Amino acid sequence: MVDKITFEVINSSLTAICRLMGNSLYRTAYSTIIVDCMDFSCAILDRDGELIAQQEGCPIHVGTLHSTAKHAFEEYGIDNIEHGDI
Repeated sequence: MVDKITFEVINSSLTAICRLMGNSLYRTAYSTIIVDCMDFSCAILDRDGELIAQQEGCPIHVGTLHSTAKHAFEEYGIDNIEHGDI
């Protein structure tokens, strides 16, 4: 069991990573959907597609992250998804 302070430090760090991913995507995107509408979300999921952390992006994406990841795992195979794939 992790104590409350350690949990919050880890949780905040993972959320910050997701925010940095979102900032990088926003700054480098060519799509007007991303730049003008901010219609994107960034998250960290585990190997089973369970949500670990997310940034405060488009709220409608939150409910679909698990099923989207599950479909991607089924379509491509979990062993074929590598570091850096999005």
